[in-house]
Parts: sequence; structure tokens; C-alpha cells
Amino acid sequence: MVTTLQRIENATGLWKLLLPLIPQPESRQFMLWTNRFTDPQVEKALTRAHKKFAHIQRQTEPTDVHRYVTGVLLNLEREQKQKQYQTETAQSGRFVEQHP
Repeated sequence: MVTTLQRIENATGLWKLLLPLIPQPESRQFMLWTNRFTDPQVEKALTRAHKKFAHIQRQTEPTDVHRYVTGVLLNLEREQKQKQYQTETAQSGRFVEQHP
């Protein structure tokens, strides 16, 4: 079983690998992310941040990147909950209207 500390260390290590020029958030932020979101979600959010910010030539504020990662995580969580609801609804035989 992976401990919270190991998950935080993994996330900070991934940040250093993907976003080496952007200062990391404080350890507390990594703790919040790893306590609320799954490892694949954190990995996906950091990878998206890498794709968005790693190649930008202009100066990027670290807090903008931190907020971007949090926003991606919240979107991933919402998508997962929506898919879970649709699956449960389909299994129960109830009709659910799809919203874009």
C-alpha cells in the first residue's frame, strides 16, 4: 500500500520532471491534491500542465500553473462523477438526458 507521504513524493517528483523551470507549490498543496484525487488524475493534470506551460517562452507565474493543475483536477473529478452517475443510472434502467 502506498502511503500519503509516498504519493506526495511521487507527485513532487513528477512535477520536477515535467515542469522543472516552474517552482513547485508548497508541500501542503501536494497533500491536498493527493488526498482528494487519484494518482492517475494527478498524473494527468501535471501532464496537461506540462503540455500547456513547459514550452511557453514568456515568464509564467507559478500560481497560474498551480491553479491550472487544480482546475484540471476538479474537471477530471467532475467527469468521473458524471460517468459514474450515468453508469449507475443505466444499470438501474432509468432514463437520463444527456447534457453537453
